[in-house]
Amino acid sequence: SVPGDSLFAIKKMAEDSQAVFVGTGYKPLRNLEIANKRLDDLTKIAQNNDVEKLAPALVEYNETVSKAAKTLAQAGSMEEVSLEIKKLQEKEDTVRSLGIELDNNKDLNNAIGEIVTREIEVLKQGELSEDQQKVLTEAENDLTAGNYSLALEKILTIGK
Repeated sequence: SVPGDSLFAIKKMAEDSQAVFVGTGYKPLRNLEIANKRLDDLTKIAQNNDVEKLAPALVEYNETVSKAAKTLAQAGSMEEVSLEIKKLQEKEDTVRSLGIELDNNKDLNNAIGEIVTREIEVLKQGELSEDQQKVLTEAENDLTAGNYSLALEKILTIGK
């Protein structure tokens, strides 16, 4: 079922009840996974041309992304979060290619930007090889340009 269907409320309740069993460090990841599911719903709606379900699906997606953004700082594994954000952005591109306009996720972008800023400051205090310093500089440039998820990916490669 997708937003706008009568059974969607049950699906959402099941998702919410499962959240009780998710540890604090995994909540951001879980919220991003649910946001990805809402994008899958949007894709189904667009492919089936269910115009009347589009508005409820967009509302659900935006609410889920906002929820994910609020919990992002609590993430345990930035690597997993980064992968989930990348999936989210790819699915957003797919949804947009189907003619659906999505809001710019300012809350999520700001949360990612804060994490990247924090991680850059931590990395600057440690010793880095020349290659790691180069990647850090690229990440800083991406941060300045507003490419937060790309900056996060680069930062994660430094730690490897």
